[in-house]
Amino acid sequence: MITRTCIFLLIILQYLAAPAQPLPTRPNKTDHQQNKQGEWCIWMDGLWQPTADSTHAAYYRIITYKNDKPIGVTTDFFRNGQKQFEGLLVEDRPKDMYEGVCKWYYHTGEVRVIESFKGGESNGDQKVLLRSGKAADENWIEYYKLGLVLYDQQKYAEAANTFVNAIENVEAFLGRETEEYADLADYIAIASSLSENYTKAIHYEEEYVTVRKLIHQQPDTLLLSALATLGAHYKFQNNWSLAKSTLNEFLELNAQYFKDNHTEYPEVIQTLGTVCEALHEYDDALVYLTEASKIFSADPDEYEYPLLSNIFSLSGLYFSMGEMAKGEQFLSEKIKFIKKKYGVKSEYYIGALGLLARLHYGEGQLKIAEQEWLEQLNLIKSFNGEQSQEYASTLGSLAELNVVLGDIPQADRYIQQARKIFESGDSGEVFYLAFLEKLSVIYGLMGNKKGLQETILKQKELTIKLFGKTSIEYAKVLLVMAQEVFFEKKWEASISLAQEGASIYSKYQFDVLDDKQHQTIALLHQTISTSYLMLYYSKLQSDQLKLAHHHAEKSIKLFESRSFQATNVMINDSYILMGMVYEAELDQKKADQYFDFVLNKVKKEVGENNFQWIDLLFVIARKSEMREDYKKSFAYYQKAIAQQRHYVQHVFPYLSEKEKEQFNERNKQVLQTFYGFAAQYHAQVPGLAE
Repeated sequence: MITRTCIFLLIILQYLAAPAQPLPTRPNKTDHQQNKQGEWCIWMDGLWQPTADSTHAAYYRIITYKNDKPIGVTTDFFRNGQKQFEGLLVEDRPKDMYEGVCKWYYHTGEVRVIESFKGGESNGDQKVLLRSGKAADENWIEYYKLGLVLYDQQKYAEAANTFVNAIENVEAFLGRETEEYADLADYIAIASSLSENYTKAIHYEEEYVTVRKLIHQQPDTLLLSALATLGAHYKFQNNWSLAKSTLNEFLELNAQYFKDNHTEYPEVIQTLGTVCEALHEYDDALVYLTEASKIFSADPDEYEYPLLSNIFSLSGLYFSMGEMAKGEQFLSEKIKFIKKKYGVKSEYYIGALGLLARLHYGEGQLKIAEQEWLEQLNLIKSFNGEQSQEYASTLGSLAELNVVLGDIPQADRYIQQARKIFESGDSGEVFYLAFLEKLSVIYGLMGNKKGLQETILKQKELTIKLFGKTSIEYAKVLLVMAQEVFFEKKWEASISLAQEGASIYSKYQFDVLDDKQHQTIALLHQTISTSYLMLYYSKLQSDQLKLAHHHAEKSIKLFESRSFQATNVMINDSYILMGMVYEAELDQKKADQYFDFVLNKVKKEVGENNFQWIDLLFVIARKSEMREDYKKSFAYYQKAIAQQRHYVQHVFPYLSEKEKEQFNERNKQVLQTFYGFAAQYHAQVPGLAE
């Protein structure tokens, strides 16, 4: 079975595969007649115009001149260091003139175009290839037209797939940094969003934003609209850090280039306010939501639904801040407006009533809160029925209230009634901890990410209610939450949650904790260390590397201090993590000691046909590649792929469908890493091209 903890290795592998890389430079010399001489490095913007501003550089060219004329092989690179073009130039100004066989590449490394020239003229043998190596279709416009037809017929999923066929061929013939590519990426994002394929929507919205930045100058209204959409998508997936950075980028561009504010400015600050609340940045959240409230309230007809959303957001923020009285005062005034405009049977009034009850409950006005929840319950009954999720949710609130009031029998009746509703449906919403814990395990095994996230959040809330924020039970929930956000690459949020969990355990005497609790502490420090290492690779700040080292050592000491049951994979993750920290610190000797130790340990524990072993081989291959020891790297890649092939032949047929899906995703990640290695170094390593 593929274990969840191995994802630590794969995420690290993925990030090591693309370390931050500064743009290269060369002497760029000219002689006394201003003729270019020797090797030059020329930075280019998205339109292939030379630029001295590294922030605008989309490509760079390595070229050698003799008396102002190109000599030898010229190589162009994408910003990420991947080769874009390789061939001979006889002239490079005012335009490029090619000679001999030339090759162009995708930014992911595959060959895109092969063509030969003589005297700057094509020999007519151009081959245009898709990433798969198949010939591209020059009639891509037909895919585009069909996609539009399907889109108009509201067949959004089919339209998105058809547009994908078009964009693959557009990229092959015209390149990625083109209007045609950007337009198709936008269409795919919209169609995917309408078909509720949000992962696909986000990917192509990111592509649209990236390409548009390269080929358009500011002010760019459409780019800001795309940033607003992308930020909202990130928020929808609870990717708070990316949502915040994307929306802040919108605000920076808006302030710089749009004197009267971009049309989507009000809703962006509204969204940003809710994102800041999720990140517990309450002061910022209050500023953004209050500013949005002023704009919406000034024109309530134009901003009818954003105004309602703002009312709920501000009320919820006051609750999160513990400002119950302010929240109750604010919402009590607004609820009159909602009741008058939409009526007591509207979903807006019903929702506001429940939120008002929550604020009164927080204030300690329990009887008022009970009356409001009972009124809400009756309205939901007539509006949505007694089997609705909303009805069950309100039953849960009443159950919680009656526990505080001391009426346990009544609370239990509410809980049992809510449980029957939730168990008879598929919402997974329940209000007692044991069932939530069981449900989270089930969702985890099912791979139901959305259901798992919702359940963990509810588990957190109920744990706080039952045991408080200083309990060991809450620390265990924090570990689950920290690992979930880690797998979503939200490193800072993962650190914050794990540190909160570790601080809870620090208040207890070490000897009074059992083995399971010691294991949880070790995993908390392991999560903190891994997240700091990821932050270091994304920001290259030495203090983050020191913290990664500290917490990796602490996790190892905790694991080694007790004899745990079935935690070899967890301990091994900490050892390999320590090796990676030393690798980042450029202490190769200590790094190799850890890599060799854990490699022998895993081989002894589980043998060579287990995925732990294969993961480690790929990690060490990548490590050797970063050291520019390409022969050793190739040897480890070969062994890893051979073992993977054996795994496919002898183990894969017996996996469950979910495990097969997980295997395919892992397989894709590691093989893409190898393909990039092979494309870049095949000329330097004998046998690699095969």
